[in-house]
Amino acid sequence: MKSEMPDHSPPKDADARRAIAPVICYPPETLPKVDVADLRSLRTGAVKRGQTIVAPRDGACMDIPAGDVFRIVAP
Repeated sequence: MKSEMPDHSPPKDADARRAIAPVICYPPETLPKVDVADLRSLRTGAVKRGQTIVAPRDGACMDIPAGDVFRIVAP
């Protein structure tokens, strides 16, 4: 979350940077369609095998075997 009152001044070219239009790398219409019903059917037989808790502003790695599914929850 950005601070309302940052402790530093903006760069000299801040206005020029804000004026540049964003580049859309993956336009939504080109992304594959997701089969939500298929994903829901995977959940019905799912078994929880582990849990990794990551502290805010931190990172973690985990090994996921091929064919397994994992879920990220961000409360």
